[in-house]
Order: sequence, then C-alpha cells, then structure tokens
Amino acid sequence: MDYYTKSKNPYWERDVYLKVDKQNRITEDIKSSSYCRFVLILNGKATLRYHNTTFDLESPLLLLLSEKDTIITLSESNIECLTLFFLPIALNDYLTQTLLQEQELFGKIPPTVYQDAILLDFFYGISKEKTWRIPILPGSKQVIVNLCSKINRELEEQDSDYWPCRSRSYFIELLFFLNSLETKGFEHSDLVRKEKEIYYEVEKIICYLKENITEKISLELLCKKFGRNRNQMNQIFTSVTGLTAISYLSKLRTEFSEYLLKNTELPINEIAIRSGYTDLGYFCRLFKSLHQMTPIQYRKKMHYM
Repeated sequence: MDYYTKSKNPYWERDVYLKVDKQNRITEDIKSSSYCRFVLILNGKATLRYHNTTFDLESPLLLLLSEKDTIITLSESNIECLTLFFLPIALNDYLTQTLLQEQELFGKIPPTVYQDAILLDFFYGISKEKTWRIPILPGSKQVIVNLCSKINRELEEQDSDYWPCRSRSYFIELLFFLNSLETKGFEHSDLVRKEKEIYYEVEKIICYLKENITEKISLELLCKKFGRNRNQMNQIFTSVTGLTAISYLSKLRTEFSEYLLKNTELPINEIAIRSGYTDLGYFCRLFKSLHQMTPIQYRKKMHYM
C-alpha cells in the first residue's frame, strides 16, 4: 500500500510522502513496507521477532524501521499504535533510499544534505549503530502524539498553500525530538542508579523544552517547575548534554530555524515564531550575529548548495 498524501487542489501536482495512521494492532504494513515507519506503541504489550531475535516490548515505546526492516509479531495484547509512514525525500529531495542504504555515496553529496541525513540516524545507522526500538517516558509520548497530530492536520485539511511546508516542518521537529531521546549508553552501562535518575530528569526537561519551544522559557521557570535551584539545574543539565539548560534551548531553536529555512518555504516571521522568537527583528539580528547573514540570505545560500 502507498502511504503518501496527494494535494486536494488539482493544480498542485506534487505528492507529499508522509502519512499518519492509527491502528489497534500491528498491521502487515507496519511489519514490512517500502516506506520507513515511525511507530509509537501507545498502549499494550507485544512479543516481536526482529532479525531472528525475539523481544518483549511494552508501551510506551518507539519502533524505528527503515524499508529494509521487517518484524514478525509473535503475540500482542491490547496494542494501540500511531504510525508515521514516510520516505526520506519528505525531508530532503536528495535523500533517496538508495543513498541512505549505500552510504559510500555520502562522499559525493553536499554537507548540508549529509546534515539532513543525520536526522535519520536511528533508521539507517549513518553515524552510529542503528537503533530500532526506544523505550520512552510518558512526557515524550505526549510530545510525539502532538507532533503527529499536527502533521496529520496539515495533510488532511490542506487549508493553505503552505500545507506541504508545514507538514514537513512538523516532521523535522519530530526528528529533532527523536534525536533528543539519545540515551548516551545509560541503558547498557554500569552507572549507579543516581546517575540514571539524573539522565531521566534531564530527558524530562528536554521534553518540556521541545514541547514548549515556542513559549517564553527562563531558567527561573525551569527551576520552579522541576524543583531545582539555578546551580543544580545547570550542573545536571551540563553533566548530560554538555550545555546549560538555556544554552541547550538556544541551540535547539537555532538549529530548528536553520532546518526550516533550508527545507521549507514558510515565511520568515512564521519560522521565527515556530522557533520561539516572537520578535522578528530580534530573531533576524540574532541569526545574523550567528551566521553573518540574514535569514533570507541563509535560505538563498542553502538552496544553491
């Protein structure tokens, strides 16, 4: 089955290779498909076989499957899942499945295309070992549900000419969030329980930052919400991410705005707001101080690379 979205406007001849599907079971198209599958197990349990190894899985959980990945369901109980089917070209027109599977071709592509490819690391194992399943916290689950809902709304309603760009922008945001769930080896290390608890606490904070990236967030607000003083907040955040909480937030916003400028045609003011900057002038000045060019100049340069 083809999981893509066609324009309702007959004059707009382009398919968007994103499709959200909600099921009460793990369907055959989830088990094997020519599309990549971002599967959020919302509820229930399952026993699956992946590459001849059997795994017991319990919600909430992510399954991250490329077109070459096949799973076999041995049993499932009360399963409810939300699946985003996509082709990599939904992120960048240069990211064909052949390129991502035959990674020796990476030496022939521009650095900006490789940067986009890294967002698909979990699916293709580009810069690290491929990961196909990630246990997540309830907060992470809600962020993913919200982003998939936004993607689905744009694909279904198509209420403006920007719906392809907006659906792609939420897809980029989803991939950004996925990469913030990196465990940094905690699950397989001999770290004491206290260190694991610090990681999970920081993950909760990152989830909050990602979910509220458009909102005004201060260190004081984070300290109050998560019960830490300023020094403690910066210490635990730096120990996991290498950055203070506010520096991490600034980095998220900057990187996200860069991807939206490069990969969509959304208006600059909408990108500023989506990236957490309500003052367009401030956003443009900050962007120019970081890149020595305006957002418009950056967009033009990236489109020619």
